[in-house]
This record gives sequence, C-alpha cells and structure tokens, in this order.
Amino acid sequence: MPISVSLWPPRRNRSATTRPEGFLEQPAVLDAASDLFAAVLGEKAGHARSAFSHARLPLDLPVELVVIAQILPA
Repeated sequence: MPISVSLWPPRRNRSATTRPEGFLEQPAVLDAASDLFAAVLGEKAGHARSAFSHARLPLDLPVELVVIAQILPA
C-alpha cells in the first residue's frame, strides 16, 4: 500500500569527507547538497549546515551526508 508523505525542508545538513592531504574544500562538498535542496525545494530550502573532514570514514566512504528533515503525512 503506497504511503503519501510531505517532506518539509531540511533543518540541518552535516557532511563528513575523507581528507586527502592538502584538501581544504570540505564546504564545497556540502554546497552541492545545498544546491540540490534549493533546486528541488526553492526558497524553503534554508537550513543550518556544517562540514567536517576525517582521515578515514567507515566503509572507506569518500563522503557521508546526514540530513535532518521533518516528514509529515500528506
């Protein structure tokens, strides 16, 4: 049975990136996620954000993105 939901704009985005030596553009990685939300949600896409880097992420992931949003019944 399909469920209809409404996604409210993200409240917070957090990204973690693997940090190769000399890479200092962690915020640019999160910019891409913010740009996607802006393209889909328009003016409702405002949110808090933070970007971090680590020597290594679990499962050798290059990027981990955490999005906190509210999902309501449609």
